[in-house]
Amino acid sequence: MIPITPQTKVGELLEAYPQLEAKLLELSPKFGHLKNPVLRRTVA
Repeated sequence: MIPITPQTKVGELLEAYPQLEAKLLELSPKFGHLKNPVLRRTVA
């Protein structure tokens, strides 16, 4: 379990909690780039 702080990066968060990807997509379509593995490394 990682501590979630304002400095936590999305990539770190998804690595620790992969089930959050669906919730992030629900919250904002802009997170759709996370589905692309190349963009995920860049954006996250």
